[in-house]
This record gives sequence, C-alpha cells and structure tokens, in this order.
Amino acid sequence: MTDKAPIKTNKRLQQTQAQVNEVVDIMRVNVDKVLERDKNLSELDGRAGKYKMFDLLLLLNS
Repeated sequence: MTDKAPIKTNKRLQQTQAQVNEVVDIMRVNVDKVLERDKNLSELDGRAGKYKMFDLLLLLNS
C-alpha cells in the first residue's frame, strides 16, 4: 500500500499542475483583453478630445 501512495501523490500533483496551467492561460488571455481595451479606450479618448477641440473652434469662429 505504501508503494501506491507516491503514485497517487504524483498523479494528484500532475492534475493540480494541469489546472494551474489552465488558469494561467486564462489569465494571460484576460490580461491581453484588458490591454487591448485600454488601448481602444485611449484611442477613443484621443478622438473625443479632437472633436471637443474642433467643436470649440467652430463655436469661436461662428
């Protein structure tokens, strides 16, 4: 019975490592999505600033 204990422990360790790897992969995808959203929001913020400035110039010139 003691001979099987290390095998069970090793299998459990491998299963746990597989789960950890899966979680890490999911986290990487989530971080990539967050970075992409941040980039998109920065671009939108830049565009909004340009439109606001354009509106102000139109208002001043009318």
